Amino acid sequence: VATFAPATIFGKQAAYALEQLDLPPQEQIVLADGADWIKQQARQHFPHATSILDWSHLWRTIAKAVRAVGVQQQHPSSWVKQQFASLGTWLWQGDVPKARALLLQWQEEPGGKSMQALGKAITYLSTQQEWIGS
Repeated sequence: VATFAPATIFGKQAAYALEQLDLPPQEQIVLADGADWIKQQARQHFPHATSILDWSHLWRTIAKAVRAVGVQQQHPSSWVKQQFASLGTWLWQGDVPKARALLLQWQEEPGGKSMQALGKAITYLSTQQEWIGS
C-alpha cells in the first residue's frame, strides 16, 4: 500500500489490503523504520502482528556511533570491526540491554557525552527496543 494521504488513511488502506488476503492474525508482521506514526497505525490496525524494526535503519544508527567513538578515541580499525561484530550479534539476537550498556559505557568515557551519533544511538535503542526482537 502506498499513498500521499495522511497516516490514518495509510493505516486504513493497509488494514483493508490485509483483510483481502484473509490471513490469520498470528501470521501478520509489521516491518518498519520505527517512525511513531507507523507504530500508532500498527497498534490500531494490527494489534496482534509481530512488529519488527527494519535492520538497515537500526544498523545505520549503530554504525555511526561506533565510527564516531572509534575516531574520537583513536581506536584502530580492528577495534571498530570487533564492536560491529559484538553489537551486530547482540542486536540480531534482540539483546538490546547488552548493546545499550556498551553504548552507555562509551558515553561515560572522555568526549562521550559530546558525540551526537552516540547519543542518537542510545536514544534509538531505547525508543525502538520493543521492535528489536529476538
